[in-house]
Amino acid sequence: MLEDVKPSDPSVPYTHRLTMGDPAGEVVRMATDENAEMIILGTHGRTGMTRLLMGSVAEAIVRRAPCPVLVYRETAEKLAHKKAAATA
Repeated sequence: MLEDVKPSDPSVPYTHRLTMGDPAGEVVRMATDENAEMIILGTHGRTGMTRLLMGSVAEAIVRRAPCPVLVYRETAEKLAHKKAAATA
């Protein structure tokens, strides 16, 4: 499954890495070890009680990262469309 994730532009270099552990901690550790210039990640953008109960990996990364972090969140309409397409 991880091997299927590739940039749409074949000239973009990439490397797959798989680690075990706390997601936020592993991303921050890897960024530190690799001397990353930036972390780019997607988020579900949960709010309210769901976020309080589950926490936020993206927030933990933003708070602890050794470099700038760009967080991307899909609009609610796009997320609903993707969910509907996945169950169809």
